Amino acid sequence: MKMKSHDLFNENILKKCLLLILIIFVTQSPDVKQFTNINLAAGEHSFSIIGWELKHLPEKWIHKVWTQIPGNKPTLEEKITLIDEYFELTQSINLLYQQNQTPKKLNYDKELLRSRVEQSIETAISETALNEDLDIMWGFIFPPVDIKLGSPPGIIVTSPKNELKLTNSKIVDGQLTNSQRNVIEQKFEKLEYSSALVDNIAGLGTYPAIVSDQNSLKEIFNTAAHEWLHNYWLFHPLGRNMWKSTEMYTINETAANIAGDEIGIKAYELLFGKIPETHNVSSKTQDFFFQTMKETRIQTEKFLKSGKISEAEDYMEKQRVLINSNGYNIRKINQAYFAFRGKYGDSPASNTPIYSQLVELRQNCLTLGEFITKISKISSYEHFQKQMDKLEDS
Repeated sequence: MKMKSHDLFNENILKKCLLLILIIFVTQSPDVKQFTNINLAAGEHSFSIIGWELKHLPEKWIHKVWTQIPGNKPTLEEKITLIDEYFELTQSINLLYQQNQTPKKLNYDKELLRSRVEQSIETAISETALNEDLDIMWGFIFPPVDIKLGSPPGIIVTSPKNELKLTNSKIVDGQLTNSQRNVIEQKFEKLEYSSALVDNIAGLGTYPAIVSDQNSLKEIFNTAAHEWLHNYWLFHPLGRNMWKSTEMYTINETAANIAGDEIGIKAYELLFGKIPETHNVSSKTQDFFFQTMKETRIQTEKFLKSGKISEAEDYMEKQRVLINSNGYNIRKINQAYFAFRGKYGDSPASNTPIYSQLVELRQNCLTLGEFITKISKISSYEHFQKQMDKLEDS
């Protein structure tokens, strides 16, 4: 029997969803209780990724089906109004929490808007990706852009005390107080002679991706695009080999920052018809932070290579106080801080040429889509170096 066109459409959507769910779940790390030091330290504050996905993935796709019903999909003007209302509510809620009030009604109103706001952002990013000629399956961008706005979890990261090397990480609850973070770090450091840090993240490449709604709208678009790129590259050599080496991890994260920022700005402009405003701190303050953090990283490595662990830790604390005296609020700088944040090549906590190499590669690509496609084929750091050598020879 020949199917009607809308039946074929529904069947394709179903196939795509089932395939995507299967692959995402297969590639996610299982939430197995293991008696490792990092799990023992995290304890009751551990975050279940699979549990989170099982809860939120069905909700997201039920909403997507709902929007296919005629009259349920918002117009462009309605999308902009929904987003404005959502973030006005977020600001009002934050203000009331600061005053130790519980804004139940505002939280309820915000929840009513959330799914439609998420889909408005997803659609803008999807259309931007389509405009860049990225992968299409059954007429749709693959994997579909799917985000969940809210409070992302935190992460505990570890490093040896005598070098800046990320040795382990674990996702934990995001709403931890400083005292709770200190307890987790101290627990780990008592169990193992290493450095530990419970840090914040702006997003997480689950499916749907978790994106913090506490940042500016520009940053939210950039983070959503960044996390989608991780899901996109999961189906290509770059993402599949992300954990193959330290360098491959850095290439993945740094490329996602470069391309994610560009997609985010294009998607924002597509939806709002203008480039997002930038509300950065003064260039003088920003330069101070970047230069001081970079100097701290270099000097810390010198101390550690000389076996001067205590001197390195005293120096990092002294630099933290100096940076905070200039308007920043960094809770802790230690070996784990640099080991984790140094994975992002464009971070001042990093000490790698990968960022400048990726910028050079992007500048030699005619379009953003070409850059994303070209970098997606990288399967190892050696492969990346060969590509850069070819670029220099051309």
